Amino acid sequence: MNRPRRHYHERHHDRTRAIIAAGSVVTKDVAPYEIVGGVPAKRIRLRFDEALVERLLRIQWWQYDRNDLTDVPFNKPEAALDEIERRVSTGCLTPRVLEYQEFVPAPPAKTRNYLGRAIGWVRRRLAVTAT
Repeated sequence: MNRPRRHYHERHHDRTRAIIAAGSVVTKDVAPYEIVGGVPAKRIRLRFDEALVERLLRIQWWQYDRNDLTDVPFNKPEAALDEIERRVSTGCLTPRVLEYQEFVPAPPAKTRNYLGRAIGWVRRRLAVTAT
């Protein structure tokens, strides 16, 4: 008997890593650290318990540089948050400062529209027949 497989892929929802099952149709907002699936997507469960999710959102671990977090044990979320809080309180860890550049749209391409080409063709045709 073949069982249908559930495929999951991870999508970032405001950098809080909600998991959305492959083939799901998301029609509503997905909460942070929530696992959803189906058509339409429905909540399956949270990845962590409520207290840990609140702590993850409060600490905002994603705002720190990856290189400063290389030896943090992320496979144990409680220990990782304890370590990040310790480093922040001692001043060893500070948030990244992101610099944003102003978006300047490209100027529109200089193209002639269809009507302009048609009028040019008619004028050329009239000039040829008039001579």
